[in-house]
Amino acid sequence: MILVVVVMAAAAIMAFALLSSASLQAEAASNSVSSVSADGLDQSGANLEMYYLVNPDKADSTYFTTTSNTTFYNPGIHVPSMSLANGSSVSEIAAALSSRTRTLVNYAVDVTASYGTTSPLTHTQHSLVQVEQRYLPKYALATTSSFTMPLTWLTSSITGPVRCDGGYGGLASILSGLLYGTTSNPLPSYPLAACPSYSQINLAKTCSSGTYSLGTYTGNCLTISSGSLTASNFTNAGSLNAGSIFYCANDVQLNGNMTIAGTVVLANSRSLTISSGTVTITPKSGYPALIVAKDLIFKGTTNTLKVNGLCWLGGMMTGTGLLPAGTLNVNGSLMWSGTGTKIDTSKLTTTSKLIVSYPTSTGTIDPAIPDSLYVPEFSDVDQTPKNVKVLSTSVN
Repeated sequence: MILVVVVMAAAAIMAFALLSSASLQAEAASNSVSSVSADGLDQSGANLEMYYLVNPDKADSTYFTTTSNTTFYNPGIHVPSMSLANGSSVSEIAAALSSRTRTLVNYAVDVTASYGTTSPLTHTQHSLVQVEQRYLPKYALATTSSFTMPLTWLTSSITGPVRCDGGYGGLASILSGLLYGTTSNPLPSYPLAACPSYSQINLAKTCSSGTYSLGTYTGNCLTISSGSLTASNFTNAGSLNAGSIFYCANDVQLNGNMTIAGTVVLANSRSLTISSGTVTITPKSGYPALIVAKDLIFKGTTNTLKVNGLCWLGGMMTGTGLLPAGTLNVNGSLMWSGTGTKIDTSKLTTTSKLIVSYPTSTGTIDPAIPDSLYVPEFSDVDQTPKNVKVLSTSVN
């Protein structure tokens, strides 16, 4: 009798062991499949992050992170639904700025997926990805606040896309191109702002020290202290100033007709006055044409400022003297930063006008943007990504 009981107990133990083994094998097999699934989901999550790193305008700006003037998609646990029928799913996509030069940015991307039903496990893929990017002027007129075109400036024209972060008002018949900020054509989520501030412009930051290093040009900018200038002040950039950068430390008045081959940068809080005649500014490739921290002032009755390239203003277009009239003609892109009134109708007459013509030909340097507006290192803020590549990948 005792033998029978012992045999039955042994049989029961063996049966339980067999059942447990089968259960463990089934769980192991399931986890193995789930692990492979999680690996695939991790890769899918990494691909999703890389897509939004190179296409930030298509990402949900709610989950943007900004580090060291670099804005990128970083959803964390707020990831889109990425799961499989076996229960595997992506639980987190975490991106962080690793390092950057002016146009090359490295990101650490960690994608975590969970798998298994009894005791869920996690599977994390670590990637180091590099994004090549540059600053692209995308609009004929770009303002960080509202812009009102005087109703009397009937001879003005703005040809090309327009973005006014605070809204566009006034004379609308002069517009020829898309107007962003309307119900049918809302403001894009990226770039975050229509244009950078003065403190975010690389030349403005470096020229104050007398040197610059942008693109293919590195050198010493020519610093001009005098306030009353003629064409002769801009004829000799110097052998160490290959980019032909002219930095004006004080308020400047330009007298008479002149053609400036290079870039004119005014120091912070300084204004530019066009006293008489026509002033034409054409920069070297890869540089902006004109940066005026404060006001652009027209003094005489027949003044014209013609800018071929990127023109950045921080104050008002205004006048001084007896019934001044002025024409600002930008063949390129006009960026108008700051708040408040942009055009001072109390000082400028109805014969004044603003003409902006965004180039229609893209050229060959970077087909996404006209060659005349190719200023890849204009600002480190809100650069446009160009491509992405994976530098390394590991899993734990």
